[in-house]
Amino acid sequence: MKEKLKKQTGITLIALIISIIVMLILAAVSINIIINQGIMTKSKEAVNRYNEKAGEEQANLTAWEQLMGQYSDEGDAELDIETALQSFTANPQNYIHPEQSSTNKDRAIGTDGKAVNLDLWDYSILNEENGEIVLSNVSYGCEANGPSYSNNDIIDGKIKGTVPQYIYLEENKKVYVVSSMNNVFIGCTNLEYSPQIPTTVKELDYTFIGCTNLKKAPEIPNTVESMDETFKYCTSLTQAPDIPSSVKIMSYIFAGCTNLTGTVRINSTSIEKKSWESKIDCFTNITNNITVQVPANSTTYNTFNEAYGSSSNITIETF
Repeated sequence: MKEKLKKQTGITLIALIISIIVMLILAAVSINIIINQGIMTKSKEAVNRYNEKAGEEQANLTAWEQLMGQYSDEGDAELDIETALQSFTANPQNYIHPEQSSTNKDRAIGTDGKAVNLDLWDYSILNEENGEIVLSNVSYGCEANGPSYSNNDIIDGKIKGTVPQYIYLEENKKVYVVSSMNNVFIGCTNLEYSPQIPTTVKELDYTFIGCTNLKKAPEIPNTVESMDETFKYCTSLTQAPDIPSSVKIMSYIFAGCTNLTGTVRINSTSIEKKSWESKIDCFTNITNNITVQVPANSTTYNTFNEAYGSSSNITIETF
């Protein structure tokens, strides 16, 4: 019995010694690899590169936040050109979309704060003095000009990326704000979900005319002043967006939206009629029952009551 225990103890000690030797060999090999292949050095270099890139990104973000801060909710502050130039020129590669192949090197940032592929958009100067640009290939849009965004670039009901909000024109070395989206998606039947509208936009005339598959309208920023025929013939639209108090022009805004239902809230206290209108006409060919809410004791109420007070399917309410 004692002899058997001795043999078992001997085997255990040998196994322990072998294990220690193996561990020493592995440790030596690991140290050799770390020293000869410079893993520690490479790790330090990687950390330094990461910190450098993080610093650049933070600088860009800070500059962009300063740029965005130049605008109040009403969009009435002036653009700080120097801050904008710093954002767009300090690290220009960060603001050129990787898929953009244009040689003019114009750059844009969209509503999500990321680079926009300007190859997808038409744009031209609307007001040089005010630094405003229109998403159209003409100086001022009208219904006949057609879309400035291709229907073929709308995939799964959505545009690629986001709408440009600030555009830097390389030729002029100047930053412009997108203030007009007139005509942008006219006849884009592939569009089902509207992109976010930049908070610098003032005009949305004819923007979604004939978008027959548009199911969801955008939230309208309180910078928008004009919405002539914006959603005309959007036959798949069932719910209207709230119309902010800044909007003063909205002739035929929902004309031909045959599936529109529910409540339309219009916050404007005064609506301008066009010269050819005998009375405001926002809901031509609306057959469903809808409720239009307008401010009490306002000219808007009088305007809509005159137009639809006797309508069987349109109810005018005040708030």
